[in-house]
Amino acid sequence: MRLAIRDDDTNYYTRPAELEEVYAPLGASVPVSLAVTPFAVESFYLGDPVRFFQSGAPQPLSGNPELAAYLRKGIGTGRWSVMCHGYTHAYVRNSARELIQECVWKDDHRLGKEAALGRQHLEEVLGCQVRAFVPPGNTIRLSAMRAVGKTFPHLLATVPARRWREFLRFPTAGGMLARRLAYEFFHNLPCPRAERFGGAWLLPSLSLTQNCRWENLITRFAMCRRLGADLIVAVHYWELQGTVRELFYRFLDYAAQNGATFAHCDELFPD
Repeated sequence: MRLAIRDDDTNYYTRPAELEEVYAPLGASVPVSLAVTPFAVESFYLGDPVRFFQSGAPQPLSGNPELAAYLRKGIGTGRWSVMCHGYTHAYVRNSARELIQECVWKDDHRLGKEAALGRQHLEEVLGCQVRAFVPPGNTIRLSAMRAVGKTFPHLLATVPARRWREFLRFPTAGGMLARRLAYEFFHNLPCPRAERFGGAWLLPSLSLTQNCRWENLITRFAMCRRLGADLIVAVHYWELQGTVRELFYRFLDYAAQNGATFAHCDELFPD
């Protein structure tokens, strides 16, 4: 089986040293797929949904030439690959003060237009092809998938079966819902396989956060290996500190020792 590392939130405000601190110990031969926000608003209190807020105008990746040069060099050696992580990664709060993700509060037309602009900016700045889209907060409406899928043939997000009402709005999504319900019933885990929807391929990821337990990682790994499926592990470089980083390294070692080979996210899609 293949394992891909998906690291979210690289943007104008990221310093190369932050990525090096996390990934230098793995060696340059371990590929990492960076989900990069093309025009990012500045975020504060990351990981704390109560105190989290954003401010200021969106800043283009091109405005950080040090980071752009660092990424281009890593892309050239195969160390990094790049995916589009939203457009501005902007959140809003509803009346209950809950955070609403960018690919939920924005309408489909806007998301489709911004997806094209975001891809164009990343490809111009980094000199590489960008084929995958990662919605901020790992959340996107099915209708928005169709809009974004016109620009990106690869989408990385988890669409849980508990959103079954949304699936029912799209007759072509019925088979996908049935398969997801069956997987979750028999395995108590989301379906790990790629699904075709809205002209694009959709792949889920396993989030490795401060709330993740070792047992959950091992269970998901064992399931994918048993089914002959690949696995994408989603992390945030800013969250990989202390015990979370130790868990991340431990899991990568475990995966390598148990037959996993490392790949970029784009390599795991059927096309």
